[in-house]
Amino acid sequence: MNLGEIYLWETDRAQGYVKRNKYHIFVCQDDDGNYVFMYINSADYYKDYKILRANYTFLSYDSFIGCNAVETYAPITFAMLNPPPQLKGQLTVADMKSLRDAIIAAETMTQQDANRVCKALSVVL
Repeated sequence: MNLGEIYLWETDRAQGYVKRNKYHIFVCQDDDGNYVFMYINSADYYKDYKILRANYTFLSYDSFIGCNAVETYAPITFAMLNPPPQLKGQLTVADMKSLRDAIIAAETMTQQDANRVCKALSVVL
């Protein structure tokens, strides 16, 4: 997986849902080798980063990248997803740069996660 790749799969980790299809953006691996993702949401929950449908044809509407938290999956858990994750697209370099700024400005993510995500995104600066 590469920084900024956008995947779709059914998850039971989205708040308020038993299971649902959710877009995930791959960020990096953490210190334990787990895969770190950020969600794409249909609404701005609080200081989230807006992405435009015009740039991501697989989206049904303008959407938001959640700047409040990350979701991690152990490689074995990720490999066992059924059906497997579908690669849908790639976050643009401009959006990766702006997402980094949005995470810093929001100050809503834990410092450890914000540092990890911003460090990963800094390669596009």
